Amino acid sequence: MIVARALENELYFFQYLSTRDEMSESAYYFHTHQGIEILYVYEGSGQVILDDRFYAVHPRTLLIFKPFQLHYIRMDVPPKYTCSLIKVKPIFMEQCASVFPQCHDLISGFLNDDGSSQIFGLNEAQHAQLHEKFRNLNDILQTPGSRQLQEEAVILFLFTFFVNLVTTVMPNAEAGKPVKPLRTTQHIGSILKWIDAHYKERYTLDRLAEELHFSVSYMSKLFRRQTGKSIHEYITEKRLDQARLLLHTPKSVEAISEETGFHSPSHFIRTFKAKYGVPPHQYRLGAAKRYVPPE
Repeated sequence: MIVARALENELYFFQYLSTRDEMSESAYYFHTHQGIEILYVYEGSGQVILDDRFYAVHPRTLLIFKPFQLHYIRMDVPPKYTCSLIKVKPIFMEQCASVFPQCHDLISGFLNDDGSSQIFGLNEAQHAQLHEKFRNLNDILQTPGSRQLQEEAVILFLFTFFVNLVTTVMPNAEAGKPVKPLRTTQHIGSILKWIDAHYKERYTLDRLAEELHFSVSYMSKLFRRQTGKSIHEYITEKRLDQARLLLHTPKSVEAISEETGFHSPSHFIRTFKAKYGVPPHQYRLGAAKRYVPPE
């Protein structure tokens, strides 16, 4: 198996021409991301479930997932599955809204339009244009340079991508055609939406189950089967991910601990170090530079 090295920081994640010729079953789960995810398939076939519907995935398929949008993708591997992938946190976009107001409004319009297509089959010309964008971004991120320059390259990629998407791709590319809806994804989607709204709060499984009208046993088993982790593990990961972003603000570790729902600063520090290898204050100082696997 050959997987391209990931290029990332707390604001974005990028992989260029990642190739797999085998894939573990553990990779096939419903999941969401905090940010916008753009996935382009070069080789391979499979399926994606988005908004409770199946879509076919083939070479030259472009997929765009909105923040916190439940999705599942499974590729037939072997043979080879090759893709390029970028994820960008919404907070990154907001930082650039004043510099690119029209582009920011265009992206916001796409994300807020529940009826917009998110899966496209590209023609040869569109494929060549998108591939060149990914290649150029990879060249910049692979070249030693300032963090600011690399972040600006990512945001420029994102803005030009969406301008091209709305003005050229959406009017001309073949949109993915869904098939029948799936009830099981509606249940897991309800759980994930509840967690997204309440993960900063103190919670109990009894409260979650009662508000969603599930039994605790059914809810817990369904969640682990569909996501590969327990509800507690998922909530802890969301809290830690938000804490990483807040560590780039002047807020104290104590304030971040409280804001992200941890029981105490000491619990937050222990949990953060177990996940990222260093305590929060050291991460903030930039001493921690380690690879974090893609979600």
